[in-house]
Amino acid sequence: MFRLWFVILACSFCFEISVSSAKEPVIISFNLTTFGGDIERIKSLHNTSWPLVGKCCPVGQLYRFNDDDNPGENRCEDPRPNEKNEYSPFFSDFNHSGLLVPGLSQPQFVAVIGIPCRHGKYIMDPLTIAEDEYHLMMNGSVFTPLNNVRMLQPGQDYCMEVVSDGRLVVMGCYQPELKVVTADTRLAMYAIGLLISVPFLLATIISYVITRQICDVHGMNLCCYSGCLAVAFLTLALLQLGGQSFDQNACVSAAFVIQFSFIACSFWLNAMTVESWRLIRGYKAGSPPLTSERSPPLYRVFFFYSIWGWGLSAVLIVVSLALGLNPTIPWTYVKRSGNEQPSCWFGLDTYSLPYFYVPVGILVFLNTTLFRQYKRNRTDKN
Repeated sequence: MFRLWFVILACSFCFEISVSSAKEPVIISFNLTTFGGDIERIKSLHNTSWPLVGKCCPVGQLYRFNDDDNPGENRCEDPRPNEKNEYSPFFSDFNHSGLLVPGLSQPQFVAVIGIPCRHGKYIMDPLTIAEDEYHLMMNGSVFTPLNNVRMLQPGQDYCMEVVSDGRLVVMGCYQPELKVVTADTRLAMYAIGLLISVPFLLATIISYVITRQICDVHGMNLCCYSGCLAVAFLTLALLQLGGQSFDQNACVSAAFVIQFSFIACSFWLNAMTVESWRLIRGYKAGSPPLTSERSPPLYRVFFFYSIWGWGLSAVLIVVSLALGLNPTIPWTYVKRSGNEQPSCWFGLDTYSLPYFYVPVGILVFLNTTLFRQYKRNRTDKN
């Protein structure tokens, strides 16, 4: 009889041990800091058949609220002897009809360890506030159907943890405040001035095109120069006024258009200077004027100027693109201070400076030299 009683006690003890062990789920943990916050990389490493959850503290610890007035005192700690630390969340899922199925505990799951909140956190407690109702999905997302309907992502928007009173709560992350960034007064005035200039530049082009008497080589050079300025001014004004709404690819593309237009302006200005110097030199004292019989064909001269104006500008832009350089815009038009600048106000890239300021500086030097030569020819004529 005694042996039978002993066997019954032993069997009941072993049964309690097996049941209690079965209640403890198998948790595979990935530290969020170790993976640099790359939640997609963590998802690619774990078994996709296992559920996923964001866990605030390392396995075996709970989150203790030591001081509500001083959040810095709240931390992950080992549980005290009288505290429960049963981390077994309920995972929900949608059935084939699209209805949310009530959550069930899982025997094994993957936990992403770490508190991802950078701008503070709040507690979601549906037992106290009904609007805080949430459902933990099998893929680790937390669905909030009542208050600000959204999907909180593990390792980004929330973490779930046991607190000192034994409750399993979700800690949601506050989102950063969206700041509407607008152009300052200086840039707004620049943009208005640029937009006012564009119609007059277009009017200049139209005037030279419809008037055959002045649509010579110099007139066509001036039309190209005015067109480059119009494109540069219009694009730059649009970026200054509404660049904060552009994505990064649109900003970079528009900036390269501006850079090409400004470089082409310098080359076409040099072409006009060369053409003026060539015409003035033909009127030197003792030299006959350049008549239509003596001068080369109009379009052949303009063709060589086009190679100079468009070709070299395109070469510089292609080199910049091939080297992966950032676009360069004249400093006068670009805001470069502060960390909250819109995406279309670019910083300084010293590697791209030679492809903008060096050719422009050389062209300015050539224009100055030709202008001095023009003054000397004019003095000789007098």
